[in-house]
Amino acid sequence: MAAPADIRGRWCIAGIGEAPSGVVPDSDQWEMNLLAAKRAIEDAGIAKSEIDIVITTGTMVYNRPRHHVQLCEQLGLPLTTYTENSAMGGAAPTANLRHAVAALHAGMGKVALVVGADYVRSGRGRQGAIEAGPAEYHNAEFEVPYGPYMATLYALVCRRWMHEFGWTSEQLAAVAVAARRHASMHPGAHIREPLITKEDVLASRMVCSPFRLLDCSLFSDGGAAYVVTSAERAADLPRRPVYVLGVGGAYSYYYFEKWPDLVETPREIIHTAASQAFGMAGLKPTDVDVVGVADMFTGVVPVALESAGFCGRGEGASFVDGGRIEIGGELPVNTHGGNLSYGLPGMGAQFVHLTECVKQLRGEAEKRQVAGARIAYIHNWSGNMSQHGSAVLSTEV
Repeated sequence: MAAPADIRGRWCIAGIGEAPSGVVPDSDQWEMNLLAAKRAIEDAGIAKSEIDIVITTGTMVYNRPRHHVQLCEQLGLPLTTYTENSAMGGAAPTANLRHAVAALHAGMGKVALVVGADYVRSGRGRQGAIEAGPAEYHNAEFEVPYGPYMATLYALVCRRWMHEFGWTSEQLAAVAVAARRHASMHPGAHIREPLITKEDVLASRMVCSPFRLLDCSLFSDGGAAYVVTSAERAADLPRRPVYVLGVGGAYSYYYFEKWPDLVETPREIIHTAASQAFGMAGLKPTDVDVVGVADMFTGVVPVALESAGFCGRGEGASFVDGGRIEIGGELPVNTHGGNLSYGLPGMGAQFVHLTECVKQLRGEAEKRQVAGARIAYIHNWSGNMSQHGSAVLSTEV
């Protein structure tokens, strides 16, 4: 395996593209994937024929085991040297970046296209679609009879952290408030208004304690794509290159009930992936200017930030409170609005977390721009927090 120093800064995100977020009833997952891919290729300023690696994420709505092959066909790529449908779900943005860098570094190709888009909002209920709840499609044999949904499963984890460290619902509500404020400045966000307060979050209907409606993410259509190539090739392209300084990954038990501990286990998994990425980058959390992190529920953001080392043990909830994670605060998080307000489009769940960070580093986030953003940290995971990916990006090597 190549040493981290051999990979750091040698590969760049050269182009990004996004599909519309929200409710797009006249589209389907193929159109979402193709639109995001087309925009990423155009943004990179490369010829489509240069792409020889394609990594997709599949769909939650239809069973497409050869999704990567079909997408290549629909893109008009008659020959590629490496393709894969990772089916990594929420973890895919950073996990597939890691895969793309590994394939490029191994000489399996020269330009990689990574795509993650879906239409879980509009696609459910259509003829032929998989009729399954958000937890059901993971393990129908044991989960369907008892009816756990993602909110109930994540509530177990969040409640334990609240019990252990004295976190409050008022503190967690600050995550939703920040997300909506950021989404209000993004013209493509699923829900931009009204702006909300902590009181609004706490007054919204209960879903599964401690999560109320405004603590939960939005099912939507949408997604994004990005192009990865060498620093040398990127230097000849029109966009400012965003260097991949570090990547990391960690994988554990698929179901929460198999975890040895609801606090230490997720902390260890997240810390492992983050430490790999920061170690490869030669940086630490205090160097980071902007963050994109999984936020399917408010309570997971402090878990992720604390576990990655942005604050001390038990300090996650106080860290996200008081405007610290808002634009203009100490550490802006999910400046597009995240899953809580920008949207959560099925298998492409957190791709815009990554493309938003690229925009921030390129200085293209318009009203949402974080002044002087130079280093970004992204952490994604899927389903029951079993698959994790981390990445550190920068416009400087």
